[in-house]
Amino acid sequence: MAAVEKPAAAEAPETSWPEAKAPAAGGFLLKGRYRIQQDARLPDYDSPTAAAYLAEDTLRKDRRLLAYVCESSLPLRWQFLEHQRQQNIRGILSFVDEGGLAWPSAKNECPVIVCGRPGPRLMPSLDTAIAPMMPQEISTVVVASLVEALRGLEVRELTHRGIRPDNLFYADEKEKKRVVLGEAVTAPAAYNQPVLFEPIESGMADPAGRGQGSQEDDIYALGVTVLTLLFGKLPVQEIGNEAILRGKIQKGSYAYLVGSRALPLRMMELLKGLLADNVEYRWGLDRIEHWLDEHREHGHANAPAVAPHIFTFRKEQYTTARALACAFLEHPQQAFRAIQESRFEAWAARSLTNPDTARAITEEINNARSSPLSPERLVARVAILLDPKAPLRYKSFTSMIDGFGGILAAGFGEDEVRHNFADVVRLHLPQYWMTAQGLREAANRKRLQRLHRIEHFLNRRGLGFGLDRCLYELVPGQRCLSPLVLPHYCVRVSELLPALEAATSDQQKLVEPIDSHLAAFIAARFPGRIDAFLVSLASPTGSAERVLGILGLLASLQDRYGPAKLPGLASWLHRLLPPVIESYHNQAFRKQMEQQVEGVIGKGSLVALYNLIGNPARRRADRRAYALARNRYTRSLAETAKLDRKLKELPLTSLVLGHVFAIRFSILIALISFSLMLSRYI
Repeated sequence: MAAVEKPAAAEAPETSWPEAKAPAAGGFLLKGRYRIQQDARLPDYDSPTAAAYLAEDTLRKDRRLLAYVCESSLPLRWQFLEHQRQQNIRGILSFVDEGGLAWPSAKNECPVIVCGRPGPRLMPSLDTAIAPMMPQEISTVVVASLVEALRGLEVRELTHRGIRPDNLFYADEKEKKRVVLGEAVTAPAAYNQPVLFEPIESGMADPAGRGQGSQEDDIYALGVTVLTLLFGKLPVQEIGNEAILRGKIQKGSYAYLVGSRALPLRMMELLKGLLADNVEYRWGLDRIEHWLDEHREHGHANAPAVAPHIFTFRKEQYTTARALACAFLEHPQQAFRAIQESRFEAWAARSLTNPDTARAITEEINNARSSPLSPERLVARVAILLDPKAPLRYKSFTSMIDGFGGILAAGFGEDEVRHNFADVVRLHLPQYWMTAQGLREAANRKRLQRLHRIEHFLNRRGLGFGLDRCLYELVPGQRCLSPLVLPHYCVRVSELLPALEAATSDQQKLVEPIDSHLAAFIAARFPGRIDAFLVSLASPTGSAERVLGILGLLASLQDRYGPAKLPGLASWLHRLLPPVIESYHNQAFRKQMEQQVEGVIGKGSLVALYNLIGNPARRRADRRAYALARNRYTRSLAETAKLDRKLKELPLTSLVLGHVFAIRFSILIALISFSLMLSRYI
C-alpha cells in the first residue's frame, strides 16, 4: 500500500480468532480445536470472576483441561497471559490457549482461557474450615512449591497477586506432594484478593486499583495463607474490611492475625518474617529458602510506628500518622479545617520522624491559607505526606500508583470514576505521590513519562484521545468497547476489521464506521504511524479530510493484518466518498475516478480505495494544477483590466477608426474561412 505509512520494522501479522461455533455435541468450539462443554460445569475450579467448564482438545484428547469463561466487563492481565503463552511457569496453573466466545448467558462475547486441569483445591472456600495442616506438610508441600513459583515470576518481573488457600491446587490428584497456584489473569491484579491477604497499603486501595504490586505483596499473602492452613480456617472471622485494616494498622499484621494463639516456634519464626508490615523487614525468597533448609533467620514483625504525641480529630485520639491520614480522608471537609489549625502544624513538627515531611506539611498549609484549594485536594496531598506508602487517595478514587488502569477499566461506565481519574491526573497527584516516596527521579523516569503521555491524551480533544485513549494505553488487556464492534471480543487491533465487517449489516444506519473508542483503540495498539489520520479525524463530519482520515486509518489496518476483502465495509465507505471526489478540481478526473471507484469497491480493498482517491501525491498534484490555473486566470483578469484602462485613455476618433478596422478585418477572416471550408466539398 503505497500511500499508507508502515512501521520501519515489519512485524509478523497477528491472526484473528476464528468465529466460535456451537457444535452439535453441545459445546462451543474455540479456534476450531478446543471444545468447551457448556453442560459440564466444574464449580470446584471456579474463580470469583470466571466460571470453570470442562474443556477438550480435539487433537489431543488425553489432555486434562478446563476452560475459564470470564466476565466480559473486566480486562485480562495481558502481560501475565503473554508470558504464560510463551513459557508456562512451573508451580502456576498451566496456560493452553485463549480466545473469545459468544456465550449464551452473556450480552457480549466473553474471553475464554483454556488451562491444564490440576488436582483438588487445598481449601474448598475461605468460608469452609478444613483440618489444620501439619507444619511439616506446610513447609515441604506448600511453601516449597510457592517459592519455586515465585522464583519463576521473579525472573520475568511478574507478580501473581492471587495467593490464598482457595486458589491453591494439588498438582496431582493422587500423591499430593506439590501444589500449584491457580489463575491470576481473569481480572485486574489482586482484584479477587480479600483484604485479609493484602498488605496494609494495598488493602486500602480499591480492588481494581491495587496494581501489579511487588514480590513483597505475594510474600505477605503467602504468610496469611500459611497461617490459614495452620489454623484450618481464616485467622479472623466475620469482620469487615475496615475493621481488618484498622486492626492491622493499630496492632501490626502479625500481632493482629495471630492474636493470643500459640504457634510452633519454627512456624512463628516464618510468619514473623512473612507478615512484617515494613517491607524492609519482610523476608525475601532467599531467607525463605534458608528457612526451608533449616538455617535460622531471626526476622521481627515490626509494630506500627507510634507518634510521641496524640492528635485529636472528631473527638478521637490518633497516635500514628497512618491512622490520622485515614481519618482525614473519611471526613475531608472537617479535615480541611483541622489541617489549617496551628495545633496540627505543631503536632506534625513534634511527632513526625522525618523533618522534611513536617516542612512539606507546613508548606501545604501555607499554600492553602494563601490561595483557594479544594478540601479534597489539600487532604489528599497531606494524606500522601502522612502515609506515603499508602495508595493515592482522592475523593472515592483509591489506587496504587500502578493500578490506575485497573480502576479506570472496572469503573469506566461510572461518571464518578471518570471524573475522579481526570482530576487526579490533572492535579498531578501521582507525581506528588512519587516525590513523597523519596525516590530519585531516575527511578521513576519511565513512570513519569507515561503520566505525561496520559495527561496529554486526556487534555487533547478529538477522536483517538481523551479518557478513551487513556483506558487503552493503561490496560493492554482491555477489549475494545466501541458499539461498532460489540458484541465481538476484540482485544488485539488485528481483530477489529473482521468484527467491523461482520457488523456492517447492522450498522448501515450509522453515518461513519468510526467512533471515539475505535479510534482510541487503534491509536493505542497499532504499531505504525497514523498521526496524520488522527489529525484528519478532527475535521467536521462529512468533510473530505475526515473521510480520508477514516479511510486511511482502516486501510492501514487492512494493509498490515488483512483480510484482503472487506466488501461490506468498502460499500459503507463508498457512501461517504462524494465529498472526497468533489474535492478534486479537475472535472474530467472526477468522472474517471467515479468509474474506477466502482470497480475497487467490488474487490473490497480499502487499501486500493485509499490509493485511488486519497493518494497524497495525486491530491498535491491536483492542488498544484488548480493553483496554477487560478494564477493564470488572475493574470488574465489583470491584463484585461489593463487593456480596458488603456482603451479608455484613447481619443474618440481613434476608437471609431479602430472599430471600423476591426469590423472589416473580421469580415475578411470570415470570407477566408468560408472559402477554405467550401473547398473541402468541391
